[in-house]
Amino acid sequence: MAIDGFKSYYRENCTGYTTISEDECETILRAVFDVMETAGQVIMHDHTLQLLKDAGCGADGSKVTIPRRLVQKAVESAPQKFTLYSRNGEPAMEVGGRNSYFGLGPTNPYFSDFQTGERRPSTSGDTASCMKVADALPNIDFVMSLSSSSDGPPQNAEVLEMLQMLKYTTKPIIGWGNSAGGIAEILEMCAAVAGGEKLFKERPFAAIYVGDPVTPLTHPEDSLEKLMYCCENEVPAIYLSDSQLGTLSPVTVAGAVVLGIVEVLTGLVISQLVKEGCVYVGGVINLSVDMKPVNVCYGSPEFCLGNGACYDVLHYLNLPIWGTANITDSKFVDEQAAIEGAMTSLTSCLSGAHLIHDAGFIEGAMSAALEHIVMSDEIIGYARRIKQGIEINEETLALDVIREVGAGGTYITHEHTFKHFREVWQSTLFDHTVFNPDIRPTRMQERLKAKTKDILETHRVEPLPEGVAAELDDIYKKSLKRVEEEGSCRKRKR
Repeated sequence: MAIDGFKSYYRENCTGYTTISEDECETILRAVFDVMETAGQVIMHDHTLQLLKDAGCGADGSKVTIPRRLVQKAVESAPQKFTLYSRNGEPAMEVGGRNSYFGLGPTNPYFSDFQTGERRPSTSGDTASCMKVADALPNIDFVMSLSSSSDGPPQNAEVLEMLQMLKYTTKPIIGWGNSAGGIAEILEMCAAVAGGEKLFKERPFAAIYVGDPVTPLTHPEDSLEKLMYCCENEVPAIYLSDSQLGTLSPVTVAGAVVLGIVEVLTGLVISQLVKEGCVYVGGVINLSVDMKPVNVCYGSPEFCLGNGACYDVLHYLNLPIWGTANITDSKFVDEQAAIEGAMTSLTSCLSGAHLIHDAGFIEGAMSAALEHIVMSDEIIGYARRIKQGIEINEETLALDVIREVGAGGTYITHEHTFKHFREVWQSTLFDHTVFNPDIRPTRMQERLKAKTKDILETHRVEPLPEGVAAELDDIYKKSLKRVEEEGSCRKRKR
């Protein structure tokens, strides 16, 4: 079974765990093409609308239909993988194939205060703390701001957050943008750190989350403007569809997957019409809806299944994948957070999503907590060990060792054990000790607090080169002036 004009990479990218089969991927894709060719999608950006019309899309006002040939051409021209670097210019993540990387999420309006546990508005100081914690943890591969800064104008919060991210971590960064102007200032900061725009483009350490379609089948002006800006300026762009089963998308997981892939492939087509060969990362979040409070659920089996099916389809097309995990609907870093974090992390890792964001999220993406980053790091390490599987060869089968130790012997003193025991995954948080009545056992929340506190007190982030921090501060000051002038202009127009 195959789809004419499309090469299947399903088996090449297969990770040993899939949600749907290769045949089912093709069934989903045929349904996607049918929707794209027959159901109009609203394009709320004149320049993008004209691009699509010029490329041969059908149009009725702002509604367009997209022929399959444009999707095929876009899949062929889009890079199948790309590299993100560290702030120091070292290769950090090869995004594509079977690789999975985990990172923080963006823009939570509230934060669980580490000292008091109080739920309060998040600040740029919280972003700085998140960066320091993430910088110290081995399984957090990239960062996002996690908090939404309330201590500056909301119109350029993303610029203030990028300032903190560049100062307090060397790991790859996923920024976001309120506007093309904000993205321009973010990229100016990145160029300052890299030593120039050319050097940053050669070794990019940042990508931009440009926004979302408005499900169902509506692509807003601001998201498209930011997508086009990133493509024109050769910056990796991330475009994410948010399905909500039974409200904004069909209640069936399969129908929601079709709708989400339609929106993601529409973004892909637009990106390649803007600049053929530019890096585009697509993803879908499939949220179920609890019909009792009528609220979305991140921590649900349908979340894992819907996301996994989307990952399989995007693997089939060999496209870079934006994934989601480690998020919880709990208001606290508690047992619910651990269960939801573990299931979403494991399934996303085994499914092979490439850039998996949202570590640190609690309260369904309304709040964040430092301790949740630390717990997510532990969960990710566990999930990665499972994905790694076991190695079977002459050395690991250990037949000579089994014969040598014999019946009733012990392996703890054997050279083979000494050689290989470090290969067994080691937790930094779990309690594997024997109960001692003279020692009070600690709960996981206590151990999380202690580890987070230790990182905040002892971890030292590699500083920026001399003079660069001041240059970043100056760029932010210019950004404040821009926001002030734009505000004054809007007032005059009224």
